[in-house]
Amino acid sequence: MRANEFEKINSAPLNWISLCILKKPAKIIIYSRILLTIVEERNIL
Repeated sequence: MRANEFEKINSAPLNWISLCILKKPAKIIIYSRILLTIVEERNIL
């Protein structure tokens, strides 16, 4: 699940990201925390 979310976030166009930031800033914070968690887990592994 996390890998798929990471790919969706990675492949998302900048326009979509900017729209989400304007419309739902809370969701972007959640996604950034998920990304940080993935990066931390990969560094540990």
